[in-house]
Amino acid sequence: MKLKKYLFCLLSSTALTLAAHSQSAEPSGGASGEIRLRTLGLSNMAETKIYYQTGGSFEVLPITYFRPSASFTASISEDGALPLFTRDIDSEGGYLYNVHSSVSFPADSRQIIVFASSNGEQVGFRAVADNLSSNARDWLYINTTQTPIAVQLGEANKPVALPPGQSVAHKAEVQEGSGAAIRVAVYEESGWKRIYSRFWPIYENQRSMVIFVEQAGKIRVYNLFDAVSQ
Repeated sequence: MKLKKYLFCLLSSTALTLAAHSQSAEPSGGASGEIRLRTLGLSNMAETKIYYQTGGSFEVLPITYFRPSASFTASISEDGALPLFTRDIDSEGGYLYNVHSSVSFPADSRQIIVFASSNGEQVGFRAVADNLSSNARDWLYINTTQTPIAVQLGEANKPVALPPGQSVAHKAEVQEGSGAAIRVAVYEESGWKRIYSRFWPIYENQRSMVIFVEQAGKIRVYNLFDAVSQ
């Protein structure tokens, strides 16, 4: 794979920030807009209930595994972030919603995908643009790590640069119903280092959502097949 060092010049050091707050919230307070989103759990969160705000009420945040959830609408705050809440009982027996996280996402996102993870003690969230494709050749690469990554899908495609914490839609020159080789490299002080090389199937009417996640000090590559939007 011809991954040149000049690719690093294309990569910014932008990282997703997760701001945690502790304050009470009323159903009508702080919301200034809406965003469509899907969720994906990267670790087991069965014991954790997180809430989002929509239409003046609070709902349990649906978190699915192995593939993203169905899309839904949530309220966003005045600063353009997605507030997520925990729920307590107040002194009068009513519900009290406290802001758990304020999840940032790119301002030009038509839709976002929110990743949820837990280390057993703390729950964290990251969000990237989830701009749906309309073609089986439109793939979505999502880099949830803090490391610059480059991906090459098939010999006919140039490597795609993935800045930390960003998602990139890529129109891949691949043959539907066949397959293509994928190669992944990360940028280190000594230059680009290949960490992954596989042959993946290419299905008709489906694209791949390729997610890069850092787990136990290693970058893992997950290929999730995603139905093409109509």
